[in-house]
Amino acid sequence: MKVIVVGAGIAGLTFALACHAQGMQVKVVDKAKALRGIGGGIFLWPHGFRYLQALGLHQAIEPVCAPAVCSNFFGSSGNLLLRDSHQEIHELLHSGIFPLDRAFLQQSLLAQLPPETITLNKNVIAIENKADHARVFFADGTDDTA
Repeated sequence: MKVIVVGAGIAGLTFALACHAQGMQVKVVDKAKALRGIGGGIFLWPHGFRYLQALGLHQAIEPVCAPAVCSNFFGSSGNLLLRDSHQEIHELLHSGIFPLDRAFLQQSLLAQLPPETITLNKNVIAIENKADHARVFFADGTDDTA
């Protein structure tokens, strides 16, 4: 089975890696010319952390993850706006919430995929869905089918 994933963000790369792990032929396309570190951090909830472990990312992410005990949110002048404890969540789920740099996660996912899987600078302009396949049209006049 061939799969075309539109978007090389965290969701697209995670989906691509899961499909690749199941033996599917995967192609990821993204309109970006390069995958740069954008955004800040994210919180991985226990189920998300376990899913990434199942995809083989544990060696990359475990050394840089420690459960967050609480979150502090500050205003532009440095004043504390909100302090949020994660203790109840930890007790309820028997696991922590893990802060992780978004760019680090994206690059870790990317590193698990064969390089030929990713095509950058490929802008999708339309997708045509059929009963047994989908056709993806790109701004450069090319198309692909999965």
